Amino acid sequence: MLLTPAGPRVLDLGIAHVTDGIGVTRTGMLTGTPGRLSPQQYRGGVARPETDLFTWGALPAYAATGRLPFGGGAPEAVAYRVVSSEPDLDGIRERLPRAVPD
Repeated sequence: MLLTPAGPRVLDLGIAHVTDGIGVTRTGMLTGTPGRLSPQQYRGGVARPETDLFTWGALPAYAATGRLPFGGGAPEAVAYRVVSSEPDLDGIRERLPRAVPD
């Protein structure tokens, strides 16, 4: 997410093409940052629109609270919290009152 004078812009900085021919991803491989991968991805599903929404939501939650929505620690622990619990959003309404409806 990039905040510009014209408003926020969402950028996709994913790998579009590897120029040297060395692949860094492959079919069936889970690639991403723990806590930003969606429950669907952790459960073996493919990235879908709801995956993008989940990942995007993690960014303003972190920016507003200064905390990762599913905490830190070992990737396996973060993955467990993503698929089995709600994010920690304490304080987000106070910091983003107009962006988060009641």
